[in-house]
Amino acid sequence: LERIFSVIMIFTGLVTFSCFVSQITNSMTSLTKMSYERRQQKDVLTRYMKAKGISVQLRSDIGMWVSSKSRVTTTSRRIYQEADVASLRDLPFALITQLRAEVHLPALEVHCLFAYLSHKDPETIVRICNEAMTDGTLGAGEELFHFGAKCTRMYFVAGGTANYTIGLSGDQGVILVKPQRWLSEACLWVQWEHRGRLLS
Repeated sequence: LERIFSVIMIFTGLVTFSCFVSQITNSMTSLTKMSYERRQQKDVLTRYMKAKGISVQLRSDIGMWVSSKSRVTTTSRRIYQEADVASLRDLPFALITQLRAEVHLPALEVHCLFAYLSHKDPETIVRICNEAMTDGTLGAGEELFHFGAKCTRMYFVAGGTANYTIGLSGDQGVILVKPQRWLSEACLWVQWEHRGRLLS
């Protein structure tokens, strides 16, 4: 019996070790592939900009932006969105409606109109949360909109900060946009074009 037990334990240990090694190998292979694809994309971008005669300064700015976006995507992006959670797609309508209301109401209620609606007409505000609100994440240095672009939605800042540059050239100043602030409210009432640029 002791021999049988020893053989079973050795066999179990070998299987466990093999699975562990296999997982490490798969992870290393995946990381190597991602690194190779990233380098390949960077090389293609560099050759394209060189062939088109892009200035050194603009090449540098674009390269830095691509690198920072890649780092955010692969490492620090932990702000999950509804679309990231596959199991939420099968939730009953009542549950997903309640979920969206609890997710979006804190951001909406910083605005006096939506705070009033939340108090006076809860059904309407729940419909707004469920049918008109979506969440999104910007990487460092990523642009949300630029001067002159057609404005079709209002934005609420739920976390982090962004820089809003006023005017086309930015000579009218820069405003630091913090959480519990909103932008582009005018598009709710009139046809509107953005009068500045927003960078995270």
